Amino acid sequence: MMKKVLLPAVISLMMSVLAVPVSAQGEEFILDYDGYLTADEKADLNHDAQEILQETGYSVLLLLDETNTGSLADHAVSEYNAHAPSKDGIILAIDSDEYYVYAAGNAAQYVDDAESERIWNVFVSEETIYE
Repeated sequence: MMKKVLLPAVISLMMSVLAVPVSAQGEEFILDYDGYLTADEKADLNHDAQEILQETGYSVLLLLDETNTGSLADHAVSEYNAHAPSKDGIILAIDSDEYYVYAAGNAAQYVDDAESERIWNVFVSEETIYE
């Protein structure tokens, strides 16, 4: 008797839990291959990006990789696809020579060349790792 009552309750609980979108807390949004950020700075930025994802469904990533010798655009797309938990979002990629903003999925409708430049200008207008 107990099994007959408990089983539907457990199934109902599992279905309600599975219906809620959840993202892993260990996701990396800040890809600092150059080691400019401290562990605390990186953790804070990853936390902020996780909150953005939970609130909006958009992934926001930062890629710092001065060792990149190929196309920064290709590198940004590859890193976005490897690390972003959402198909919608952006990545600001920076290597030793240039920056590139890649907008994926629905984010592409909001990010044109002028918006990419605005994102870059906000990034360099504050105290940054490059000062």
